[in-house]
Amino acid sequence: MNPSPAVSVCIITYNQAAYIRQAVESAIAQKTSFDYEIVVGDDQSTDATPTILGELERAHGPKLRVFRRDANLGVTRNLAETLQACRARYVALLEGDDYWTDPRKLQLQHDFLESHADHAIVFHRVEVRGADGSLRRLLPARRVAKRARMTDLLERGNFIPTVSVMYRHQIREFPEWFYSLRIGDLPLNVMQAQLGDIGFIDRVMAVYRLHEGGTFSTIGNAQRVEQVVKMYTHLNDHLERRYDRLITGVSSYWRAVELFSRGEEREARGYARLRFAAPPTNRQRFMAGLMAYAPRLYLAVRRLYPAPT
Repeated sequence: MNPSPAVSVCIITYNQAAYIRQAVESAIAQKTSFDYEIVVGDDQSTDATPTILGELERAHGPKLRVFRRDANLGVTRNLAETLQACRARYVALLEGDDYWTDPRKLQLQHDFLESHADHAIVFHRVEVRGADGSLRRLLPARRVAKRARMTDLLERGNFIPTVSVMYRHQIREFPEWFYSLRIGDLPLNVMQAQLGDIGFIDRVMAVYRLHEGGTFSTIGNAQRVEQVVKMYTHLNDHLERRYDRLITGVSSYWRAVELFSRGEEREARGYARLRFAAPPTNRQRFMAGLMAYAPRLYLAVRRLYPAPT
């Protein structure tokens, strides 16, 4: 294999024995005109994941390199260290419980970044499938602009499915706060988007899998909100508070929804007012306004449209 592959496939995994073979083999099945490598960071799995990775490594080395952690690092540190082991100009992310469905995915994304020097990121549409394999929806679910910027991520949240993304490999060192997070995808995308625009290929090329072993499925909603607010706080500092009203507003909405669901309506409405007073003007701001100033109508709308808004 070429010592300088054009693309590195970065896979992180922890106790995903039921899925890891399909993930790795979907990367191995890619058809490209260039050399690429597959770099796996196994965060000290205690199930059969290491055994499966050993079998795959013997069959597909040296294209496939597996890094076995001596201690459980947590998702963000494992991600950072696996990215640091990647050698290529471009990096595609693939979590160990997801998989790719289009053998031309890497070629198409590589060619896009080669021809769009002002872009740092390219992603595509994916299928969301349940543990039984049933199709639940597509991500992104709505129409997507062919070009986006960092501010779009701050305003809309993370609309880039991790299984779909390819970056220019420009970030080699990570701020210390990144390692304290349980959510790494949005901060990583924001840091990458500081270096260039975001491109979109409107083609389904991967599956994001829903199952009970997902990163956030084992913790309660209050803890999830705490982690989201922590992430936004660090992002706000990282961006030197240039987008303080926007980030504080979005973060406040997460707090408002959680507090309202627990019956703490007065405090929830205070956070909702913070969101309503901040940009951007979108569905979330509309819902914040209902919560703050017409809470009964807010409840009625949420009953009609129970999905996160």
